[in-house]
Amino acid sequence: MKKMNFFLIFIAIAIYIVSPKFVNVNFSEAAESAHDHEQEKAEAVKPAAAAHNHKEGEVCPDTAKEAGKIPAAAKDEHAGEAAGAHANEAAEPEIKIDGLEEEPVKVETVYEAVKSNGTVKFHPEHYAKITSLVPGKLKQLKVKLGDRVKKGQELAVIESIEIFNAKVEYLKNLNKYEVLLSKYENIVKMGELGSFTQKNVEEAQTALSDAKSQFDKSEIALSTARKKYERIKKLFESGISSKSELESADNDLKSASIEYESSKSKFDNITKSLSRVEKLSDSKISLKKEVGDIQTEFFEARQNLDVSQKYLNMVGVECDPNAGCNIHELGTFSIYSPIDGVIIEQLSAIGASIDTANPVMCVGDYDKVVADIDVYENDCPKISPGQTVKVETSVKVPIIGKIVYISNLLEPNTRTLKVRAEIFENAELLKIGEFINCDILVSERPNAITIPQKALVEDGDRQLVFVKCGKSYDKIYVKTGYRFTDRVEIKEGLVPGNVVVTIGNQQLFNMALSTKLELSCDSCK
Repeated sequence: MKKMNFFLIFIAIAIYIVSPKFVNVNFSEAAESAHDHEQEKAEAVKPAAAAHNHKEGEVCPDTAKEAGKIPAAAKDEHAGEAAGAHANEAAEPEIKIDGLEEEPVKVETVYEAVKSNGTVKFHPEHYAKITSLVPGKLKQLKVKLGDRVKKGQELAVIESIEIFNAKVEYLKNLNKYEVLLSKYENIVKMGELGSFTQKNVEEAQTALSDAKSQFDKSEIALSTARKKYERIKKLFESGISSKSELESADNDLKSASIEYESSKSKFDNITKSLSRVEKLSDSKISLKKEVGDIQTEFFEARQNLDVSQKYLNMVGVECDPNAGCNIHELGTFSIYSPIDGVIIEQLSAIGASIDTANPVMCVGDYDKVVADIDVYENDCPKISPGQTVKVETSVKVPIIGKIVYISNLLEPNTRTLKVRAEIFENAELLKIGEFINCDILVSERPNAITIPQKALVEDGDRQLVFVKCGKSYDKIYVKTGYRFTDRVEIKEGLVPGNVVVTIGNQQLFNMALSTKLELSCDSCK
């Protein structure tokens, strides 16, 4: 019994001595086991696609450090981990994907644009249809298709019976005007001398004799030309003479008629002048009345000359006797280019009939073009004159213009408004009639962050990018803005200095989803 009591006391003492250690050991093991299970649970709950342990939208301190913009909170957090996670940075696994490419974000001015389309046309002030104001026949071409011409350059020569008659009338009026002008000046001069002298009579008689001789010669020449024309006309009707011979005889007859009319007019005027001088000398008729009569005739002749001159000017024909307007070229006139440019169309051949409705040729300047653009109704409030227009093109050279006109007429079928832009930079790269796509820049945002559009990854209804963070990558959800060419504006999620993955980003995303890769930036924890 005593031995049994002693044994129980010994057991109780032993239990008392070892029980605290036993309890502590079990507690520690349980804690370690709980810790291990908690860690496994945390790792299992962690999203496989999580690129980083940062909060969504939080800047990776490693990346910010590279950009010189480490947030204060990040500095404090990492200051206490210098001997911890950062000390093990060299041991952090490096993610390697074949062909992976990165690119730093850009800070640039972004322009919001209205996308539209249109057609290229010549500038209306630098395009001209060359027409004749009188009907006729194209006699000669001075230029060919594709030639560059200057304003005022001769383009073609046209033959016209209307111009022939107009020039004849002009020359008759000019001759009469010059005769009466001389007579008027003589009468005034004689009036200033106070009387007519015998010398005046003798001068008038000599002038009359010369005029009579010239008139007789022109009369003979006219008779000869008329007979020649009648003879060739009969031969032409009989099929013996050619049409060109008949036309030549007709021109000779017309020239002889003009010469005859001119000499006859001069002879008649001098005859009247001599008669007046003789009367004044014999009967002492009042000089005042004589001056009045001559003055009336002179003013009438000048008026007729002005009328015929204005008609020629109106149809674009010059008729200066000192500059080639003579009886041998009375039926022809030239047409000239009203602008600088290039012969883009040649619509008539030599010998073709010319009318006033159809152009002979067209001239345009390829360096001066406009774009007629169709803008949809809902975009119209954004458009205003002076806005810049950028033409989309396959070449890298910018084609720039500006809006100069906005129509108030809405096209009922397409619900579009016509807008015209003058192209002032590299317009020669466009083709007339070409269909173009263009951007009308309606607003601008300076210092915007942009990345290549290919850096974006679609994740449901959201978009994300992979940002380089040490040897790993941070998955950042972003808010995009305006897209232009191959770039996109990032309104939220990125800061200057970030480097994004442009090629291989979809592989990173797929690997994260399949749990083959846990994207984390240990150096940023």
